[in-house]
Amino acid sequence: MKIRKPKDRDFIKTREDMFFCVTGYLHPKNKYTAYLKYTPAKDGEWRGKGVSYKRKLTHYHAVEVKKTIDFLKNNYPLYVSKCPVRNMFFSFVPKERIKKYYKPEEKLKKLLNRRKIDTLERKTVSLVKEISDLSGVEINNFGVTGSILLGIHNPKFSDIDLIVYGSRNSFRVKEVLKEILECKEAQLKPLTKEKLKEWVEKRMSLFQTLGYKELYHIGKGRWNYGFYQNTYFSIHPVRKDEEIKEKYGDKLYLPIKQVILKATVEDSSEAVFLPSIYKISEVSLFNGNLQPGKIKEVVSYEGLFMDIAGKGDRIEVKGELEKVMQVKGNGEYFRVVIGSSAFREDEYIKEIEE
Repeated sequence: MKIRKPKDRDFIKTREDMFFCVTGYLHPKNKYTAYLKYTPAKDGEWRGKGVSYKRKLTHYHAVEVKKTIDFLKNNYPLYVSKCPVRNMFFSFVPKERIKKYYKPEEKLKKLLNRRKIDTLERKTVSLVKEISDLSGVEINNFGVTGSILLGIHNPKFSDIDLIVYGSRNSFRVKEVLKEILECKEAQLKPLTKEKLKEWVEKRMSLFQTLGYKELYHIGKGRWNYGFYQNTYFSIHPVRKDEEIKEKYGDKLYLPIKQVILKATVEDSSEAVFLPSIYKISEVSLFNGNLQPGKIKEVVSYEGLFMDIAGKGDRIEVKGELEKVMQVKGNGEYFRVVIGSSAFREDEYIKEIEE
């Protein structure tokens, strides 16, 4: 039987009853790359099987992830180590510390077959069926992540966080959601002007190098967030097994320094995933003496910059320049990373007009 590969937004419960979210697709042999999301707490708002939890990651931002790593260093140091492939310190869950591994597609299947479900779970099933019917993407290509996956959600305030597996399926869902969210009569609705304004204002303190107009433009263009029957939902594309081509150790990544550049997007087909990858050309580098043509891609681990630019768009980027070396062979190139292990607050991608 073929073993399913670990995927972005899977979850792990440790022996300490902490919940980690799997991030990306590169994992050492005996551990998983993951960030801490929930920890047990007597006064926690999330509850499941007699245990209450609080969110340790309050916002999806590189600086907030660093805070969780610092917490683990001080309290559970065995979950933090240096990655020799990516040359960074990050949080990892050793396989021997796993109490339970959660797969979004398996949770959704259980909800579809279970008779007794709560109001939020019922709404989740209804939402998946509606998106599946409208997009033509079969239900077995969807999953549910976040607090619903873990069984610690609260129907009064929890969101619905869905997964769609596969590049082709993701683009089909993207196109239909873009159409639906523009239709006033649909049950799926975009953020209202008031909610969008609130969303922008919250992120202005996290992304201080972006102005109100730039954040508003990003927020208005997000196709994978909205409201369904008055409940906030998100849907996140995740690679299928056959789309996970790079193995841990195939490449080595060497951070160099922070740079600013302008470039043209040549290929954004992998920008729907996290990390989001933009193939680039016509690069002009503002600082540094590297030949701009050697920089082949921009990669964002920061979800805000997921799928915000398409082929032919001009972008300005501030991030960490990295040298990428093929372990087999002598191939090498450079990339610029947003949301890297440097955990800086001032990194960004934005569309520009020239």
